[in-house]
Parts: sequence; C-alpha cells; structure tokens
Amino acid sequence: MSRISDIHLALRRTGDSEDLDLRFIQLSPQDIERLLTSHLAHRKHIQQLWLHGCCLRAIGAKRLASSMSKTPQLTHISLSDNCIPDDGLTALSDGIEQGTLPNLYYLSLRDNPLTSKAVPALLQLILPSTGYKGVTELSLEGCQIGDDGCASLLEGMNMSPPPRLEVLVMSETGFASAATTALAHLLTHTELTLVELLLSGNPLWTTHAAQLMPALYEAKHLRSLSLPRASHPDVDVPRHINIAWT
Repeated sequence: MSRISDIHLALRRTGDSEDLDLRFIQLSPQDIERLLTSHLAHRKHIQQLWLHGCCLRAIGAKRLASSMSKTPQLTHISLSDNCIPDDGLTALSDGIEQGTLPNLYYLSLRDNPLTSKAVPALLQLILPSTGYKGVTELSLEGCQIGDDGCASLLEGMNMSPPPRLEVLVMSETGFASAATTALAHLLTHTELTLVELLLSGNPLWTTHAAQLMPALYEAKHLRSLSLPRASHPDVDVPRHINIAWT
C-alpha cells in the first residue's frame, strides 16, 4: 500500500475522532505539507496528531514547521522516534513560538537525536511568549542532551512567572550531578506547577537523591516522581509525592 493510501485510510478511520494516528507511516516532506495544508486544514475536529516513527528527519520537521499555520487547532503532537536533529527542532520551535499552534499543550520528542544544542529550542517550547502559552506536557525520554544540557534547560526555567509545565519526562537523557543541582535550585526558588517528573534510566545515585529530597518538600504541586532504583537514599521522603524507584 502506498503512503498516500495509508494516509487516506487513516483519515477515513479517524472519522469524527480528535485523533489522527499515522504512526510508522514513512512520510516525505511533501506528504507532511499536504497533510497539514490540505487534509487537516479542512478537518478542524482533529486536534491530536500521532507521527511516531514516520522518518521525518530534519527536512520533514522543517516542512512541518512551515505548514503549521494551517492547523491552529492542534493541541497534541507526538514526534517520537523521527530522527529529528537539533536544527529540525529549532525550526519547529521557531514556528510554534510565533503562535502557529496557540493551543498546543502536549509534545513528545522521545528518542530523537537531540543534543545540548537543542536547549534554546526546548526553552522556546516551554516558556510563554506573545500568542503562545507554552506546552504543559513535554517528553524528552531517550534524547541524549546530557547532564549539562539538562542543567541548562532547568536553569532556563527559573523565571517569574514560572512556565505552566505540568509533566516533564527526562528519563534516559543523561541527567546527573549538574542537573540535580539545577533541579534542586529550581524547586526551591520557583513556584513550579510541575505535577509529574520522570527521571528513571539516568546515572543518579543515593547522593543525588539525598541532595534532591529537601527541595522536594518545597515542590507543592509535584505528585509523581520516578528515580532510578540505585538512587534510593536512606532518608525520609516527602509524603505528598508518590516516588517510584525504577
């Protein structure tokens, strides 16, 4: 079956649903442009777009960015496992920050080859700007932005008023010592609305978790936290947070 047939079949299956599932359909830049400017532009009820594993790469991400103005209704986009590098993400974040997706609240970038150079683009997605509120749910699982990159991202969120981020997935990102220090400072000095934070699969040990525990008492909104099993400290943990040691 051709890509075009796959897309049309997915559109027919969607019907009146808010979800369009195109996972694992290899999409060319032309497919992406046609999808947004033609199909979705005339289907305003579709608000959630699943593009997991569609081989977008940088050129597909850039074409997506240039076509997003036709689909302001989108609230949810999954771009997991698409080989999107830093420059592809920069193009996306520039377009989104300019208000092309004013209702966007969920974005998954899981398992894309991002580095610490992607941090400015990630902050554009998180922080509010004119015509853009910032995402409330962001997944960076498997994006190897490294310890310094994670720290820079958290330091960039230390602002007033704080970003409206509620769910942040940073599992398997290289989050370690520098990021732990930055997170502890952020939780202590900023009234974050963060409800769920996932940090499993990172090189964190008991010393890191022990450093983090006092700051968690200041995280009034945080209710769910995952940490590596090896980081379980021999100290009291906040009772208002459900901590999973995985």
